[in-house]
Amino acid sequence: MTTTFDEIRPIVEGRLYEWGRFMNELPAPAVSSAYRADGVVREGGYRSTSQQEAWVSRHFDAMRVASVIEQARERLSPEQRLVIDLRYRERRTWEDIAQAIHTERRTAYRIRDEALLILAYELNLLRPSDDDVENKRH
Repeated sequence: MTTTFDEIRPIVEGRLYEWGRFMNELPAPAVSSAYRADGVVREGGYRSTSQQEAWVSRHFDAMRVASVIEQARERLSPEQRLVIDLRYRERRTWEDIAQAIHTERRTAYRIRDEALLILAYELNLLRPSDDDVENKRH
């Protein structure tokens, strides 16, 4: 069974909202927990997992998705990037977005959908159908 773009759109948007939040609120990993704030070495020695490793473990999926989205953004048109940034990082309304790109809301939605389609393929949520691949060969 083939998955359609309409079925995938909410998933891509969810990933973009997660990306926007992650990029806006990116918590920095702690540098070290070996010392207390006053500079005295903590008792109990070192943990087997560093704070940096624990941070990466907690944020791995968000970092992976953010990396894919950041790379895919480079392939979007400047207008598509702007729509994605305004909607998913800045959480702007569609009315604000349409005004920012000097167009109607309907056109802003179309630009968003074009960008979401590209991102859906980059996130491996959609794959070219066998028919599409076969048609490209001929």
